Amino acid sequence: MINKRTNKQQTEITGECEERVELHCHTKMSKMDGLTDPGELVRRAEQLGHKAIAITDSNSVQALAQAVEAADKIKVIFGCEMFMTEDVISAMKAGKYGNRRNAVYPVTVLAKDREGLENLYRLISMSYLDYFNIVPTIPKTVLSKNREGLLLGSAGETGELISALEKSKAQDVIEEIAGFYDFIEVRPSMCFMRGLDKQVSDLGEKLGKPVCATGDVHYLNKYEKRKRQMLLKDSRGRHFKVKEENGEHLYLKTTREMLKKFEHLGKDIARKIVIENPNNIADIIERIEPKADKFYPEIKGAEEHIRKVCEENAEKMYGNPLPETIRKRLDTELDSIISNGNAVIYRIAEMLVIKATDDGYLVGFRG
Repeated sequence: MINKRTNKQQTEITGECEERVELHCHTKMSKMDGLTDPGELVRRAEQLGHKAIAITDSNSVQALAQAVEAADKIKVIFGCEMFMTEDVISAMKAGKYGNRRNAVYPVTVLAKDREGLENLYRLISMSYLDYFNIVPTIPKTVLSKNREGLLLGSAGETGELISALEKSKAQDVIEEIAGFYDFIEVRPSMCFMRGLDKQVSDLGEKLGKPVCATGDVHYLNKYEKRKRQMLLKDSRGRHFKVKEENGEHLYLKTTREMLKKFEHLGKDIARKIVIENPNNIADIIERIEPKADKFYPEIKGAEEHIRKVCEENAEKMYGNPLPETIRKRLDTELDSIISNGNAVIYRIAEMLVIKATDDGYLVGFRG
């Protein structure tokens, strides 16, 4: 339930003909980082008049189903914040730690369509299974090979692009880095970083890349910053995660608040990066479901096998021909299972029980 202290904030609409779209939001599914309930986040964005919102938890898509369930008219954009590394380290695939000094950069990954969502799921699985190095990571080359249907954002202060700008790398290097991304993120916290927001805006204009103002949302309300500061400390009071915020509050800001943050760039530029570009990104992203219609694979002959086994076991117990009542009940059960496409589930369960039993395990199961 939304706290009453947020009423004023909820009604603070800009009066603009179009509201902004937040393309970078964390929920409580971002482990030890986010505080927000996915449903409350989506409902708040809808109350603020936003037509879409992106869920980008760290290495996780667990919040997507709950976010979609809470949505009314608002479009939920499926995404994730992944951690990208330049190097593919063979030792990682061997189950060993790689060189811990390799640079790892956050990258915002948004699914544009069903193919993109499948690639997003695949990349997350690979980051945990093949490239886990203290945290789940994904090599830049692997991300490139699987980016069909995806939109990649440059993330924030610790991202590859902003890091290069802070280090004053050569212009051609910076432009090459920026060219990898589909959109460039700029955040209110960058306003305090030697005019980085202006540099990013100019860079996007030069390269024809949309620059989008994102809030790196981690909680709903401004006053919850203290809660997150407590979350980022371990039991001894030490910060175990460093995240550069430059004093910025990472709550879901209204369009007016975000325009205010970038007004020093000029009204036209502020409107472009806060409202126009994020809305354009949202427009090219399809409404998709977080899951496929089926949760299980196809096994050839599963329907015939289940019917055959059930018929044989019934005849062993009741004789051949089967009594009429048994015949009717068996047909009712099998027809329901097979017609709804669930025979494969029973076949998988049967195979698991047989395999476990053959391996010497005591198996309990229920129908």
